[in-house]
Amino acid sequence: MKFRNLISFIALAGVLTFIGCSPSDKSVEENVTKSLNNEPATTGLSVTVTDGVATISGEVANEDAKAKAGSIAEGVNGVKSVSNNITIMMDHSQHMPPPTDTTSVALPDTTLAP
Repeated sequence: MKFRNLISFIALAGVLTFIGCSPSDKSVEENVTKSLNNEPATTGLSVTVTDGVATISGEVANEDAKAKAGSIAEGVNGVKSVSNNITIMMDHSQHMPPPTDTTSVALPDTTLAP
């Protein structure tokens, strides 16, 4: 009987130790940042982790990169959920009119004839 109690105590202590050994927010934050920086489309983003909730912010080129960043963060050990605050960079070249070439504009002849 004593042996069974000892085994039960050791098992319970092991479970409690495992539960209490979740990674710190700081280490999770570092791991998320490293993982994001390993992917060219998601480098340079800001990450904070509070109580296992990873908040990602910054700009990426497109919606696929935003989704990829969220997936990467979700896959890091210790992340319970992700708040994806990433914005998509606007491609200004598609929204601006083409520049006007003023050197090819025909000017009226203003010279006086003799």
